[in-house]
Amino acid sequence: MSDNIYRKLRKSTLQNQRKGAFPFPSYAQALFSQVLVSREAISSSFEKPVVRTPRVDHGPTVAVDPSEKQKILQSLDQYVDAEIKDSGAKKVSFPGGEISHGQNDGKDTSFRDGTIIELSTLIDKAGDRPVIYDYEAFSSDQLSIIFIGQRPKDFDDENPRVDLLSKMIGAMQLKDLEFSRIYLSEDAASAQSEWYRILEMLDGRMQLCIVPLGAKACNTVLGTKERLSKIHGQEFKFRILGKKTQMDLSVFPIFHPDFLQINPNMKRSAWIDLQKVMTHLGIY
Repeated sequence: MSDNIYRKLRKSTLQNQRKGAFPFPSYAQALFSQVLVSREAISSSFEKPVVRTPRVDHGPTVAVDPSEKQKILQSLDQYVDAEIKDSGAKKVSFPGGEISHGQNDGKDTSFRDGTIIELSTLIDKAGDRPVIYDYEAFSSDQLSIIFIGQRPKDFDDENPRVDLLSKMIGAMQLKDLEFSRIYLSEDAASAQSEWYRILEMLDGRMQLCIVPLGAKACNTVLGTKERLSKIHGQEFKFRILGKKTQMDLSVFPIFHPDFLQINPNMKRSAWIDLQKVMTHLGIY
């Protein structure tokens, strides 16, 4: 590229800069990189091609009212009761599966949402009771919520108000006799039997809120293996048919305080979950 050609290109480009062309390169850049002058700006970023998926219309989404859902479940229970009474069978089969009398048959111990379980099917599997730290509250008529899980590592018997769980409870504005903390064994089988013993001890109450701390406690209470990251803060309801009365439990799984200590950025998510519990209790 000669000097004359370069000067002509530079003069022409300077005139066109006002119209949106990018700055003309230096002589060295033009000489060694062979940059071609263009009116289009050069982008330094790479945009990934967008793959468009054909839209499939599955029809309108119908929202089911919670009260309507409850009526459907009650109607289903009545239908199953009638079928079992007439046939004498323990289960009713239908296309796609089978259903029992809305309760546990002694084998399946999962507490799915809306499940009704007879306490008598669990008592024979109950073991020693776990550590009930707030026992006075546990036996109080004011008890409305139980925090259950493995003992937090920062819990100190001599200073029971300085650990993270106690601070979380304090932020919820719960009074001393309104909550109880229960610490389960680390062994999964022992923790499961301890949970059954707690249910036996709670027989006679009408309703209660249960807050499992961490994935292990969540799986123990619900009897299923669930990913806590997907279900934390959600409400699971089931009914226990005891010897004295039937008890409605609302379960709200949350992250364990030990996990929050390691991942402090998750504390905000845990507080949102606790606010849902407070709304359920009518204190938020």
